[in-house]
Amino acid sequence: MENMINFALSNGTVLSFSKKHIDGYAIWNVQCDECGVIRELSSSNIKRTSGLCSSCAQKKFGAPRVIQGKRTPEYIAWCGMRERCGYIKGRNVYVDKGVDVYEGWLGPNGFDEFYNHIGKRPSEKHSLDRIDNDSDYKPGNVRWATKSQQNSNKGD
Repeated sequence: MENMINFALSNGTVLSFSKKHIDGYAIWNVQCDECGVIRELSSSNIKRTSGLCSSCAQKKFGAPRVIQGKRTPEYIAWCGMRERCGYIKGRNVYVDKGVDVYEGWLGPNGFDEFYNHIGKRPSEKHSLDRIDNDSDYKPGNVRWATKSQQNSNKGD
């Protein structure tokens, strides 16, 4: 490759500069040390993944948060659950109702534990639902449900 850099990361190698993104940040050609795949990554994504490709990063770091530059539906649902219960700034609609999130789903491995419990969203028609609306987001009380299932599961 032209303009070889060969800057070693913990899990990959920056081979060369690729281009400048329209927003002004640098895009680099990075090779995954695990499988050898070469792809383009921004500097921030290089730091986040240490140079691993998506599939190797998932194996090493757990459930997928981003696929092809977009947040996964499961990750969006996890963030929304935490937001509604006041753990991140936003629409804290359940704080006054006392609805909380299972402690294991909040820590550094919280998303992975949540994903391992609920799994991949079955379809675009499904969203996160609490089975018992008077109870917390916790193992055994969450599911992927369609709008019609959620509409028939209204609480007081």
